[in-house]
Amino acid sequence: MESLLRLALVAATGAGIGGLERTGRRLAISAAALLAVALVVVAAICWFAAAAWYALLPEVGPAWAALIIGLALVLVAALIWAIAERRHRRPPPPSAGILDALPRAAAQITDIDLGRVLEKNAGSIILAAFAAGMFLNRRR
Repeated sequence: MESLLRLALVAATGAGIGGLERTGRRLAISAAALLAVALVVVAAICWFAAAAWYALLPEVGPAWAALIIGLALVLVAALIWAIAERRHRRPPPPSAGILDALPRAAAQITDIDLGRVLEKNAGSIILAAFAAGMFLNRRR
């Protein structure tokens, strides 16, 4: 019985580590793509500001052109900040009914003898943990 428990624990641990590796790879790829997009957007804004300064230069002079472009960039930054703040302050989605019922269900099952249940169903639990570990640890 102890060796089966150890086998189930190793299988479940391996499945967790495999899932973390895949998640880490996806997260790294997503972060790299997001960084590339951010750099392109920042470069586009900078080139637009340089072109606008160059276009305003003969009309108002270098100092006023820089001030106008600086104010336009501050306006763009304020707009981006307002959009981000609006998304941040959205109300949370309505709660799921099953999650609201969990405290009541937990109060009802506190009198279950967990040791007896585990002893009675140990084989099924170990087999399920082993199958889950094998399924989650497979390479794609």
